[in-house]
Amino acid sequence: MPAIMMYCVHEDVSTLLDLLGTDIAFIVPDGRQRWRASREPTDPHEPRIALWHVPSGALPLIDSTTRAQGDQIADPWSGWQEQISGTDSGSPYFGDSPNVIWLNIRVVGREPESVCGMSSLEWLGNRYSSFRPAHPESTKWWRKIRRRVARLACKVPRGGADAPGDPEVFAFPHAAARLGKADRNPFSLDMKNGSIADGTHPLSALF
Repeated sequence: MPAIMMYCVHEDVSTLLDLLGTDIAFIVPDGRQRWRASREPTDPHEPRIALWHVPSGALPLIDSTTRAQGDQIADPWSGWQEQISGTDSGSPYFGDSPNVIWLNIRVVGREPESVCGMSSLEWLGNRYSSFRPAHPESTKWWRKIRRRVARLACKVPRGGADAPGDPEVFAFPHAAARLGKADRNPFSLDMKNGSIADGTHPLSALF
């Protein structure tokens, strides 16, 4: 499954959410086994958040008998009753749907001395392209979000800037500062004013 691995602390979360863009809706709780689409997350620090790429089309409703994709959710914005839950009852269940992206936010590490945990964006992509291909617009969005993250964050090895191994995790600006990573990214956020490093470009320069 394609994934973008990231180091983020609390101060980086709002920046990460802004990078997702206007084509993304958050799936938020709406009662017992009920969910709805929203332009804002209920809790931006929720550990696992389902994201709907709206241009990709309707969300699937998983049938309680077959556990397969049955009907489509008529109006995600008004909400729906889930027929069956997945292994995690605290998250909506869509089966293997390529129009859903999962955002995992881990601003706290497992160890007390950790700066943060490993956050990530996960997407099924075209894993099942023979019978359930990803929408072309979703593929474009995924490539775009990778570029946005790469322009904003600096890459470090797993475990931090001084850890052995190749750089493979994108450290967002505040996390990078705490990791002791020297800022060599010209598009990193200015820590004082939230603009791009030289202070002349807004965050929209990344879009």
